[in-house]
Amino acid sequence: DSCGRFRSAVRSLAGWRSVLRRCTFQVLDVFAFLTKCQDKDGHGIYCDPPFPGPGDDYRHKFTDTQHRELACQLAAFKHARVVCRFYDHPLVRELYPEGPWTWRRLTGRDQVNQTKTEVLIINGPSRAEKGKLF
Repeated sequence: DSCGRFRSAVRSLAGWRSVLRRCTFQVLDVFAFLTKCQDKDGHGIYCDPPFPGPGDDYRHKFTDTQHRELACQLAAFKHARVVCRFYDHPLVRELYPEGPWTWRRLTGRDQVNQTKTEVLIINGPSRAEKGKLF
C-alpha cells in the first residue's frame, strides 16, 4: 500500500543524499536538453520518455520517429552514463538491443495499478552490483 511505499522511500533517502547532491533537474524538450549535455565520465542522463504503446494516450506523446531520434542521440554518448525507463516493447527492443545496452527488468505498476515489467536500459554494463549508480 502507499504507507509501505512511503516508509521504504524514507529509509532510502540517506543513501540518495550523496547522489542527488550532484544532480541537476531540467524541464526542457529532451532534444534541446541533449544538445547541452557533455559526454564526460561521471556525468549521467536519466530519460523517462513516453512509453511506446501505453504512451500513445499521454498528453505529451512520442511518435516512432521521435523514439528513433532519441535512441540515436542517446547512443552517441560513450562516456556519460545513460539510463532510460520503458516497458518491454518491440520498438524498445529494436532501438536499444541487449548487448550494447544493458537491460535490468523491474516489477512496476501501470496507470491502473496492474503489475507490469519495466526495464531500465543502460548504455554499458550495470554497476548496481558494485553499489554504484553511475
